[in-house]
Amino acid sequence: MNGGDQLLVTWAEPIFKDPNRCSELADPLVEGNFPRKSLNQAVGVAAMCLHEDPSTRPLTSDVVTALSYLWVLPDEEVVSPVAFIGTTNEIDMDDEQDKLDAQERQEALAEAIQWGSTNSRTVD
Repeated sequence: MNGGDQLLVTWAEPIFKDPNRCSELADPLVEGNFPRKSLNQAVGVAAMCLHEDPSTRPLTSDVVTALSYLWVLPDEEVVSPVAFIGTTNEIDMDDEQDKLDAQERQEALAEAIQWGSTNSRTVD
């Protein structure tokens, strides 16, 4: 590494610790045109992925599930991924398999949220 280079984790760590700085992690090309709550939740997922102990990091599939809920909703609707838990009946599903897949995604998301609340908030 050159003298000006630094590890992504080293650069991002102080930002993870200060919720008011989360917007620094967003792509500048989007020019602030994103739901702030979604960004904060995405930053939380990213913090879980950078946990020092690899055994406590989420699986890629869990990350994909958690992030998949963040990109589709307008800001006023994004409160927490927990809001999606138990809403399978409200989603327009064509067949039973789609309903089962949605339920599995919701359960995986609930697990990721639970995992995140107990394991990821301690970025040392």
